[in-house]
Amino acid sequence: MNRRDVNLRDDILDGVFDEAALAIYEAARESALLDVDEVAAAGNKITPLEAKVFELWGARVDASDIVPLVERYKREDSAGKRPGGRPPVLDTRKCIILALVLADDRTKLNIHEFAVALQHRMTKEARVFLGVDGVKETGDPQNDYWNWYMRLERALHAIIDTFDAWPAKRFLHTRQEREQVIADRDPAMRALKEPRAREFTNTMLDVSIQAIPEPYASAWKGALSADQSAIPAPSQRMPWKRDHELDGSPEVPDEIEVFDEDGNAEWVEAPKKVLEIDATPYPRDKGKQDKDYNGRPSEFDHAYAANIMMMMTEPDDPYAHPQMVVAASLHKFGRSIAEHTIAGVDWVLEKGRPVKRLTVDRGYSAGISLDEFHKPLAQRGVGLVIDYAKWQLTERKETVAGGLQVEGDVLCPATPLDLRTLSEDARTHKITPKEYFTKILERQKYRARPKGTPDANGGVYMFCPARRESPMVTCDLVHMHAKASRNPSVALKRPHIDPDLLPVIKDTICLDDTFRLEWDDALDTRQVFPFATPEWLKTYSHDRRSQESFNVYLKDVHGLGDPDRRQMRGLAAQSFIFTMVLTVANFSRLNKFLADRAAGIEKPEAPRARDVNGDSNYRRFYKAPRRRKGLTLKEQRAITAEVKKQEAEKAAAASKPLGRARGRKAADAQ
Repeated sequence: MNRRDVNLRDDILDGVFDEAALAIYEAARESALLDVDEVAAAGNKITPLEAKVFELWGARVDASDIVPLVERYKREDSAGKRPGGRPPVLDTRKCIILALVLADDRTKLNIHEFAVALQHRMTKEARVFLGVDGVKETGDPQNDYWNWYMRLERALHAIIDTFDAWPAKRFLHTRQEREQVIADRDPAMRALKEPRAREFTNTMLDVSIQAIPEPYASAWKGALSADQSAIPAPSQRMPWKRDHELDGSPEVPDEIEVFDEDGNAEWVEAPKKVLEIDATPYPRDKGKQDKDYNGRPSEFDHAYAANIMMMMTEPDDPYAHPQMVVAASLHKFGRSIAEHTIAGVDWVLEKGRPVKRLTVDRGYSAGISLDEFHKPLAQRGVGLVIDYAKWQLTERKETVAGGLQVEGDVLCPATPLDLRTLSEDARTHKITPKEYFTKILERQKYRARPKGTPDANGGVYMFCPARRESPMVTCDLVHMHAKASRNPSVALKRPHIDPDLLPVIKDTICLDDTFRLEWDDALDTRQVFPFATPEWLKTYSHDRRSQESFNVYLKDVHGLGDPDRRQMRGLAAQSFIFTMVLTVANFSRLNKFLADRAAGIEKPEAPRARDVNGDSNYRRFYKAPRRRKGLTLKEQRAITAEVKKQEAEKAAAASKPLGRARGRKAADAQ
């Protein structure tokens, strides 16, 4: 007889169940198609949770610094307060182990499922390992369930409260109530606890990075990719749209007409209650340019912003190491994206790991200020691989030592005019994609080149493309170097600078052997590889494809895209779940990687069939073809009838006699 049967027997002997309940359970026991444990668990998941799983995740938690970290937070928050009460049944370590086990089991992550696991699903050995085998039960399943539920609620929130920078009571808030809650929050408290939330997540993730065995751990060369993804909130009740032209971007509520007892009409604010007050409506269409909420909930998800930073392989060696999350955070949508990204880079650097480059989409590179994003990365020696927004696909007004700034490069001031506007011309379909990529390679000949590596201050000396031993162009202003090749096969490939395009007043790039490119020159568009070159395309597409693939994996396989599987309220509680899911996903990725290596799978995955067959519209310089709507016979007859009707009207108008011309009568004319 298993543990659940023993409890049922004891409950029956104690008179807990009436005769009707006894009959139901006996019928389930005797049925070949029902299971009495499933009935007792009220339809919840009852797959046994073995001790082996708890031991494994327990070892991972113990190998991390997560428990000492949370206990330090608790001590800091309770400083000056007298401790009281007996030790809790469920402490920090037990709660985190249980959360990881359930996340690994793909169980819905909420307090109810945690309680069901403790009451029904854990084997005797698992209960002994976790230290909950000595907890006495009342003999009443409902009372035992609520006892576990309340223990869990206290224990989990004791953890979550240490990094809850967004406190709010867990009920529906009116517009006035949510504005008041946000206004009452202590800025000092947020400044303390928001970094804690990031540290909690990153500390838990770090144990999965520590688990990468050699030689794969040291194979990572310092390439990172970052992305912001929308994570739907547990409640999809959305606020009103906002007016961003007013200070604070207040909500703009609708009004409804109400009548008093005397029939007098009055316009009042329509009710709109929101549970997740820190979530933001975010468009489901990723390509939507205007992301402001338009008041149509069907087009938006009420969501939090997940900032996910992954370690990337090099495109030519995609199986050098597993691609896993090294830093992450869950936060509100807004201008904090730069803060969280820089914090992620700092976390990786603090762990003694190199960071050489960071790949991000144009939402980062074009939508964040220079001081918040580009300068901090440059100061840390981190190069960018970025795409450009439309307004960046042109020649800049500013020059660097007289050199043109074009899409991250410093070019010769006499670069041909058509090579300066390549990306804009391709975007507007003035040239074909084939012509574009051919001319991109031609433009590289006019690119200033570095003399060496950046110095301690981040600056680097550059020289014009007509100088040194391997000139890419020839110019009347520069005597060709004595060691430069005169071989016709090489010389004929060097274009000659058009003197008419040279500036009247020459600057350093033309007059001196070298010029200095400071660390902050052209910083908002500078990047590791020349834009749109084969090396840039290969790296950018590899990193972005890997990042987007992992985002889909998190949402579809691990349930981050399904708010019903994360029913815990508030941004901090969602951050806790987010941490558990990412940690489990990292270990799943690592296990898959090692299994593939053991099986000898080294061939990169084939490209998607829709990309090969040209079925995807998500590609550079895509131009939608003209489309003609298909017509049923009924629609064709209607169109034919309409055409005939219009022709008849035209014919009737043409045959109608003209009116008498103005002027004198014929007799008068005589």
